[in-house]
Amino acid sequence: MAPKQRPPPPSDLDVYRSAHLWVQRHGDAATSKAREMVEAMRKEGDEDGVDVWLRIIVAIGALAELRRRVSQGHARKDRRWTSNQSNR
Repeated sequence: MAPKQRPPPPSDLDVYRSAHLWVQRHGDAATSKAREMVEAMRKEGDEDGVDVWLRIIVAIGALAELRRRVSQGHARKDRRWTSNQSNR
């Protein structure tokens, strides 16, 4: 019998979509709730699940930083977030 093939990991886009939905659902508690999911996956021995939830936690942090920068008006000043990149 052939070994069971693992599904491919989710794309970065899927991880960020999941993080966004998780934040919508859990608000300020999103990171702590995601950490609970990491622990649940560890208890089940699901290392792939652990990896996915750790990526979601990183994405939650990145989204929070982006929201902070936008709310402070810094996102437009940061070249990474501008659409006009012609001077590179």
